[in-house]
Amino acid sequence: MFLKQKQQGSSLVIAIFIIVVMSVLAAVLARVLSASSAAIVDEVAGTRALQAANSGAQVFLTDLFPPGTDSASHGACNSGRNIDFNAPGLNNCSARVNCALQDYSDDYGMTHFRITSTGECLTGNREYSRQIIVEAVDGNF
Repeated sequence: MFLKQKQQGSSLVIAIFIIVVMSVLAAVLARVLSASSAAIVDEVAGTRALQAANSGAQVFLTDLFPPGTDSASHGACNSGRNIDFNAPGLNNCSARVNCALQDYSDDYGMTHFRITSTGECLTGNREYSRQIIVEAVDGNF
């Protein structure tokens, strides 16, 4: 024989507890996914800024060492250059390139150039920046 006991409402308490725990887990998961998404955006925008800096240095090197000539154009080093990109991968990006003559005493009589290129990309309301330094030499080894 089974006797009916009065229900104490424990299943209601357990159900509310499970709902609360699942809600907390869902909120934590949403926060982790949001942080992960922001980290990916930062990574991609930083890579774009690095590529803008690389592209700026390469464009400047063609100004400094014009194709078809045997020596550097020293005037290009004195001026520096600002480059705005409009290519699909670098839209909203720019490069600021500066050049300095380096005085190293060597046996070869070469001119040393230090090129500093800073790439900047605007993504949303944030600006990302990366900088590279390239060393170039004018002369024959």
